[in-house]
Amino acid sequence: MEALLRRFRSVFLIIGFFSFIINLLMLAPPLFMLQLFNRVLYSRSNETLLMLVLVTLFALAIAGWLDTIRAQLLNRLGNFAQRQLRIPAVETLWQWAPRGKNRDQSLEDVQSLAAFLSQPVKAFFDIPWFPIFLGIIFLFHPLLALVAVIGAAILIALAIAEEFVEKKALATVGEAKTRAQQFLREALTHNESVIGLGMRDNIVRYWLQLHDDYLSAHQSSTDSTSSINGLAHVTRGLIRIIGLTTAAWLVINTPDMPPGIMIASSILMGQALAPIGSIIGAWKSFVKARQAYGRLRMVASDYQQQTEARDIRLNLPRPLGALAVEQVHLVLKDRLILNNLSFQLNPGESLGVVGLNAAGKTSLARLLVGIFPPTSGRVTLDGADIYPWAQAGLGQHLGYLPQQIELFSGTVAENIARLGEVDQRENIIIQAARLARVHDLILRMSQGYNTEIGEGGNMLSGGQRQLLALARALYGDPVLVVLDEPNASLDGQAEMRLLDTLRELKTMGVTVVIISHKPSILKDADKLLVLNQGRQVRYGPRAEILEILYNERVKPALNADSSKTPRFLRQSKPNKVESNSRSVPSSPSPLLTGKGGDADVDTEKKK
Repeated sequence: MEALLRRFRSVFLIIGFFSFIINLLMLAPPLFMLQLFNRVLYSRSNETLLMLVLVTLFALAIAGWLDTIRAQLLNRLGNFAQRQLRIPAVETLWQWAPRGKNRDQSLEDVQSLAAFLSQPVKAFFDIPWFPIFLGIIFLFHPLLALVAVIGAAILIALAIAEEFVEKKALATVGEAKTRAQQFLREALTHNESVIGLGMRDNIVRYWLQLHDDYLSAHQSSTDSTSSINGLAHVTRGLIRIIGLTTAAWLVINTPDMPPGIMIASSILMGQALAPIGSIIGAWKSFVKARQAYGRLRMVASDYQQQTEARDIRLNLPRPLGALAVEQVHLVLKDRLILNNLSFQLNPGESLGVVGLNAAGKTSLARLLVGIFPPTSGRVTLDGADIYPWAQAGLGQHLGYLPQQIELFSGTVAENIARLGEVDQRENIIIQAARLARVHDLILRMSQGYNTEIGEGGNMLSGGQRQLLALARALYGDPVLVVLDEPNASLDGQAEMRLLDTLRELKTMGVTVVIISHKPSILKDADKLLVLNQGRQVRYGPRAEILEILYNERVKPALNADSSKTPRFLRQSKPNKVESNSRSVPSSPSPLLTGKGGDADVDTEKKK
């Protein structure tokens, strides 16, 4: 931020020089009036009058031209500030734990600062001319200077009052506006639930309450500032009248006081007080810009630290896919989400993650792709911490299918390519689509890979969105693929094709982590991880874990109540679980089915 201000210094010097010339030329009107009354009217010289008019018009033309250039420079300065600050403002939006609580309004802060630099800042370049104009008025008569000083003091007092009003009001208005906007965005994001459950009227009513709070705060702020601005406007007019009256009294009662002093002093007094009035009008923008600057300094500092950390990090080679989770704890909003997780996968191994609802499965998936860092412990890929590496480009080697499918407006090809360049990468896009078994489906679309999918993919079905997101996850030959409920919206045939995809990934040596409610999708997994309330209950080879769960939960229940056991279970003793997972206990563990609680996953049934 300081470096940016240093780059602004040269522009500020130019604008300051233009302001000096403009204000100097603006002395032409009072000098014209002074010469008109004191010289032309007495000499009755048409030539003198013509020259005075021409010189004054030339001075005003130059002043207007320079003022236009100054305005254009300020507009370019505001745009330059936006171009320089928008990058850290956007980058910090992805930080999981930013230092400032107002990170969501970083872009709005950039716009507020740029808007202030575009025009309102001009008043602060004119304010140094107040003492110069005051000195000229003092040369006319000290009493006129006293009137100007009193008027300036009143206007400065109004500016200070506006500072206190604006500082408190803007904070209240900003909080109310943020609450209303966030709720509306949340409601629009969940529009299917809103409409399907008949919540639209309730949503609108709730938003109206929040918006009324914002309007009330905004109205209170506007009323206060409008009163101050109105009082300042009346004060400026009153000061001119008092100054003109004082000058007239001096002309009447002071010998040798030229009558041109009346008009000249009135014009000078208006020019002297104009910057103060402009500052009062621009004070709201100044307060917003000052608050935005304070927040943006923190944002820019975070971005600089992040950039420096990224620059000093070695460009690590493409990983092999060795995943390790070492004594990981995760605390979010003072709540323990994951508690002491430890496991590892060799390159090419697959892991199935099961557990009850709220077991921490999705949070684990987010840790594995570096969305946020663990509170303690380490999550590494080939021995390097995933979270800092993810900030430096690891994502191109990862594949992630989130539980909530999030697609973007654009074509099918652009979404598969992760909004990257499509030209010259058609083969890679088609390879990912073939691997996800969605290539044929895409070809049946109206324009194939160039088909527009609409906002969030709303022109596609749920299964099509999930398959397209799977192709995006497999784009670019990733070494680690994390799939969170990859078959949630798939039918039976699509699920069978997904199994083929997982088998192909295994042959390619890709490390895969699968979270699913349906254990049928986990039958080719090498290892199984069972979570319960964030704790690691079981971890090991899939066949061993399933047999342990069967012996702990199902077998004792069958022996205790064999009379009520179905005949086919009493006649056939459960076989040991085979490594290929074809033989599984008929009655699943509560950790797999969620018996007695919300089901998180189902288990396979014994064949």
